[in-house]
Amino acid sequence: MCIRDRIKSLLLTKQGRMVLAMPQSGDLLSKKTFLNYYADQLILESVCMRAVKNSVRASDTERCFTKEKLMTTMAREYLSWLGLFTQSKAGIELLRNSEIFAHLRKLADPSGMCDCLCMVIINCFDYRSDDEPRNLLQLWISAGSKDLSLYIMEHLRILYRSGLNTFSSWCIEMLVTEIYDKDHEIVMKALDVLREVYENEETMHALLNKWPQVEKLQLAGDAFIARFLKTEAGVKFFQEFDWVDGAIKRWMLKGNLDYVELIERTIYKELNVKTAISSEDTLQLHVPIDCPLDIRNDVVLCIKE
Repeated sequence: MCIRDRIKSLLLTKQGRMVLAMPQSGDLLSKKTFLNYYADQLILESVCMRAVKNSVRASDTERCFTKEKLMTTMAREYLSWLGLFTQSKAGIELLRNSEIFAHLRKLADPSGMCDCLCMVIINCFDYRSDDEPRNLLQLWISAGSKDLSLYIMEHLRILYRSGLNTFSSWCIEMLVTEIYDKDHEIVMKALDVLREVYENEETMHALLNKWPQVEKLQLAGDAFIARFLKTEAGVKFFQEFDWVDGAIKRWMLKGNLDYVELIERTIYKELNVKTAISSEDTLQLHVPIDCPLDIRNDVVLCIKE
């Protein structure tokens, strides 16, 4: 039986979990359990991060979770074993008692020094059974680097696509929080994920219950706003901000003209295709470059002989 399967089988029973919580064979004097070895490595990462901040050179020889080792050694597999504990409340309790979550929380840093380690852990952890892994994500997305925040939001998209049944209860809140970030790229990433998850009625109601600012939602485009207006709840939401009446007025004053102009420009662009079509019998459409904006009466059909 491989180590991964062995850990999974031990986590299934109380006796097995006691085995995982006991000191490892041959190490009775130090009284280190299986999870204590992880804790030691995570402490090394925190110490190294503090040393770098203080401009002190830190040695990588004892560290197992450096970026290089995560990419070239079995370190990723070790972290996947840690993820097995997050698949049950009993396993999470073992992680909590070993202070694994406390050490992981210390890895959040705007410098992004531990981003590679955090990203591997994000993919290894299970978010279905307990709040601890979810709270860790929430801390990392708010206190971590920009790259880590973007990565977490993409992972939330993956969780949604995987059918996570608790998505609406905690992921929506994280995404809504990010649309108020000062960084434009983070805001647009959050809106991009919300644009996809909004297809689901449950997530739509969860989003509206967070009362996001209309100005922020508008950054995602008119098509996103239009989806809200297809539902009674969405219409009521925007009416609370007097947005619907204002949008109708803007449409009557200028919006309809802008729309017609957009359509005509799109037609003009599509009719003036520069790439030659090889087929001899193809019907080609040509519009003079100096034609006026309203091109409906100026389209010239030229049939290539």
